[in-house]
Amino acid sequence: MSQDWLRNPVRMWCFDLGAGFTYYVVMLYSSLRFRSIICVLFLSISVFLKASPPHLLAEDFELVKLADGFGSLEGPVWISQGNYLVFSDQNGGKEYKWTPEEGAVLLRDLGGKVNGHAVDLQGRLIVCESDKRQITRIEEDGSVTVLASGIGRQRLNAPNDVVVKSDGTIWFTDPNFGLSTGENRQYVYRYNPATDTLTDVITDQNHKPNGLGFSPDEKFFYLNVNEFNQVRKYGVNDDGSLTDLGLIITKMSMWPDGMAVDTDGNLWIAIYAGTQKASTFIHLKGNG
Repeated sequence: MSQDWLRNPVRMWCFDLGAGFTYYVVMLYSSLRFRSIICVLFLSISVFLKASPPHLLAEDFELVKLADGFGSLEGPVWISQGNYLVFSDQNGGKEYKWTPEEGAVLLRDLGGKVNGHAVDLQGRLIVCESDKRQITRIEEDGSVTVLASGIGRQRLNAPNDVVVKSDGTIWFTDPNFGLSTGENRQYVYRYNPATDTLTDVITDQNHKPNGLGFSPDEKFFYLNVNEFNQVRKYGVNDDGSLTDLGLIITKMSMWPDGMAVDTDGNLWIAIYAGTQKASTFIHLKGNG
């Protein structure tokens, strides 16, 4: 009997119902020693079926190093139209382009920290320029357009990570990393390129918001809260506002950094603490 066969919701429900009835009968009529054996058995089955994640990677998968010799890497994004990868060396203030044929080559020297990237609906690169405190877009001719640098008289802090929704709106986090003034407006923003408007959508998580992402159907929004080692979940309303649905993870062992959501709605989170680097995986049933 495989895990995959029992992960079917109907089969799992039938298994739970039958197991519960069997457990009740055994506990009612069996000896103390036999009860202990049954308890251990049911606990083991529960852990096997429900606690272990599904097999998303082949057992013989290989981790391949694409390039090395960098400082602090951030913001990987795949450009499907050109079949290449873009990423940033944050401390070096440089962006790189990787292709299978040429490897990693310098794309741009921005002269300051650059973090997350995303691709808009037209295939253009969206960039979090942390040191310059702005969100920019690389046009088809290579020119740079500043999309957002502040709201009202308030400048952005240090834009960190960014995603593009299917309606074309650009969502990004704005923690206060690197600011000596310690700005407390660490918000999540939504930029609408159609109307050139910037809106703060999350204002109560002033604790270094970081990685972000949407469920495949875009009914849910996820946010890494860096300072508290937490992951929060929100419902996405028709008007673009969010409803806080609470924590998915109340306390991780290390800082949750970047986030990606795969086509099945699973969350992949990079975590970091000093010199320790790792990754974690959160399996969500359905779309959240």
